[in-house]
Amino acid sequence: MVKKLKDYYKELADKSNLKFISTGIANDYSSIKGINFISKSGIYDEIMSGGNYYNIGSQRYIWNCRCQVTCLSADWFIDH
Repeated sequence: MVKKLKDYYKELADKSNLKFISTGIANDYSSIKGINFISKSGIYDEIMSGGNYYNIGSQRYIWNCRCQVTCLSADWFIDH
């Protein structure tokens, strides 16, 4: 299910000329176990694993009941 959702949002972003970035969060005690679990649902741009309830990703996105899908828009330019 997670892989399908990531693929869906990536395709949606591509159609809108936007970039989709996925973050995997595992609040296991062991960071290795968390990474192994997350990797079952494909590739992520960023992974936060280990630390159990003290995992910064868990605190920011799960325990604070934040939206699990966040859409951001930014214009980037380089000024020479």
